[in-house]
Amino acid sequence: MKQFLSCICFLISILAFGQKTLNFSDCLALAMKQNLEIQSANVNEEVLKYQYKASYGRLAPELRAEGIQRARFNQIYDFNTNSYIDNTVRETRGTVRANFNLFSGFNVWNTIKIQKQEYATAKLNSQQQIREITISLAESYLTTLYLTELVKINAQQIQLSEKQLALAQLKYESGVIAESEVFKLKTQKANEELELVNNNNKLIDNWVRLKQLMNLPIQEELLLQTPAVELDSAVLSENNAAEITAKIIDFHPLTSMSLLRQTRAKSALAVARSFRYPELNAEFAYRTSSFSNLALVGQDLQFDRNRNGFLRLNLIVPIFNQLNTFSRIKQAKGGLKQAGIQIDRVRNQITQEATKAINDTKTARKRVETASIALEFSKKSYEADALKFELGKINTNELNITKNQYNNAQADLIQSNYELMYNNALINFYLGEEFKL
Repeated sequence: MKQFLSCICFLISILAFGQKTLNFSDCLALAMKQNLEIQSANVNEEVLKYQYKASYGRLAPELRAEGIQRARFNQIYDFNTNSYIDNTVRETRGTVRANFNLFSGFNVWNTIKIQKQEYATAKLNSQQQIREITISLAESYLTTLYLTELVKINAQQIQLSEKQLALAQLKYESGVIAESEVFKLKTQKANEELELVNNNNKLIDNWVRLKQLMNLPIQEELLLQTPAVELDSAVLSENNAAEITAKIIDFHPLTSMSLLRQTRAKSALAVARSFRYPELNAEFAYRTSSFSNLALVGQDLQFDRNRNGFLRLNLIVPIFNQLNTFSRIKQAKGGLKQAGIQIDRVRNQITQEATKAINDTKTARKRVETASIALEFSKKSYEADALKFELGKINTNELNITKNQYNNAQADLIQSNYELMYNNALINFYLGEEFKL
């Protein structure tokens, strides 16, 4: 175990050497450029963009050109020559057709609106994906720093326990204390070693998650810079909570997405109702042809003489279609109601998140103050009890209780500082500012 601790300390001491040093802004820039979820959202946005542009094509006529080359093989018997004569006829025909939708109950226009709203929703979804990745990156970044400090503290605690265990072993060999006191210190040291192993495993897992968010190789070594705490007095004010929450709701992409989905549901209802109206289409065709058996008439002349065309209007009046239109309209109305409910659900969700972030920031600030005081006095208490233990004034149980209180105070202060950084930056990010650490 001593060899393991030495390796941990050695790795921590040389962490900055030969490694890429990144602050949070550097990590965020890498994530925005290389994160796979963001890339997927961008591709989906591009696909819907082209679908939206292509939907305008439904306003244009549909043009088709057809070419036919066919032969009819036949032989006839000539009694004059007493032989068969080839009577094969080859036909060459070309046709151009055009179809144009004159009216379909505004189905085309509403379909274009739906595609436009889908594209707008995709853009907002890309923004929301960026927000989620940013928040996840900040959590992993700060958790990695927190666990790194915790591992250092665990290693220091074990070194202190080794010194105390060595002192207790000398006292036991001198007959000053019972052997059970040595066992207690060995148990304390074993628990601290187990905590070091667990925290180190958590640190490794968090490094993997952080690198995957930036789409970096797992084996690449990084060193993270510790940010400074910068508090926003407006966030910590008791009177601004409702105002900040209202701004967060208005700015949040999920609010805009829910409103867009409601608009899309209205367009879908209009499309469903369009099947009640008659449909008017115009069709135009132009064709010409030539035949090979008309040897006395040139092919160009045949094409000219055989030209013909027509213009036709088709009117389709819906009378009864097995209640399909009725069902479409009912489903669209249900979708519109669901979209309205979803708006309220999104507002409630954002309100809950914003309120929690504001309260967590205020709580974290108080925790930092109390944890600082607790650490100051627990450190003095531990140093005093460590001296008393060396002088034989207290036993191992009393020393371990004081030491555990000191260890917990160190961990609480570190955690409170990072929670304060995170929640304060999170609220400003919700208000539209850059996530700064």
